[in-house]
Amino acid sequence: SLTNVTGANCCSYMFNGCTGITSINLSSLTTISLGTQSCYSMFNGCTGITSVNLHSLTTISAENGCYYMFNGCTGITSVDLSGLTTISGSNACFGMFYGCRQITSITFDNLIALTGNYALNQMFRNCTSLASISFPALKTTSFGSNTVQFNNFIQGISGCVLHFPSNLSATVSGLSGYPNFGGSNTSVLFDLPATE
Repeated sequence: SLTNVTGANCCSYMFNGCTGITSINLSSLTTISLGTQSCYSMFNGCTGITSVNLHSLTTISAENGCYYMFNGCTGITSVDLSGLTTISGSNACFGMFYGCRQITSITFDNLIALTGNYALNQMFRNCTSLASISFPALKTTSFGSNTVQFNNFIQGISGCVLHFPSNLSATVSGLSGYPNFGGSNTSVLFDLPATE
């Protein structure tokens, strides 16, 4: 029934290294806000977790809010971020899924505001099986004044394909890290329906 995480370091290292955990239910969580590092390494090293359902999560606005939240959760094969609309905190998703080697694809179905400075910094670093990431809802106005949201977003990944709406070519090409966003042999395609 947890809906909001708002305190500084309030869930920091909460289940760190609990390798016996096989499932977690965060399906009611809507907001991670206020307080730096509120979910810092919350499930760090929980290698038994296989899936993460965050479909109700709409907003991540805390500075370093999801810093290494699922770092090293090597058993995770799927992540549901379909409800996420806003990422505004500085380094909000830094290393959130660092080293989750079995995730193969991610779709940010409803993400329309990506304004946090370094918001997606290293979010999927070393997720070596990640082959496709889609941003079907982004608009030319989604990024605010920052241009480094994708800093090292997919560092350590080779051959990943990033999909954006067809009207975002000029906007995305002006962001720091384009066209590889920290990965290698990255393909950035503007093959999704226009959002404006």
